[in-house]
Amino acid sequence: VYVYQFTIRPGKVKGWHIHHLHDDRIFISQGTVKVVLYDNRSESPTYRMINEIYRTEHHRTLMVIPAYVFHAHQNVGQTEALFISMPTRIYNHESPDVYRLPLDNNTIPYRFGQRMGW
Repeated sequence: VYVYQFTIRPGKVKGWHIHHLHDDRIFISQGTVKVVLYDNRSESPTYRMINEIYRTEHHRTLMVIPAYVFHAHQNVGQTEALFISMPTRIYNHESPDVYRLPLDNNTIPYRFGQRMGW
């Protein structure tokens, strides 16, 4: 299993991205976060829907984010948020399976507040 961790500072956002070849498995180990999902799968019953999910270190769960679902993470707490990521596919440096959009874009009908860095 390929595992890595990343952090987000309080009030900051790790912006929109999507994967085509793998699902993301995310575990919030520390902090309070908002995970925002935008379903880009045309065959899905939740196609083009936004979903906000709040997670804290006190309510730990493993989130599975399917391929073709855009997602962004915002630290809505007062301390650094620590994520542990276990994607279903090993990272390929020569051909990364990650596609990004700016936070403000015309594809996803969602706007964040403060959003400098992560």
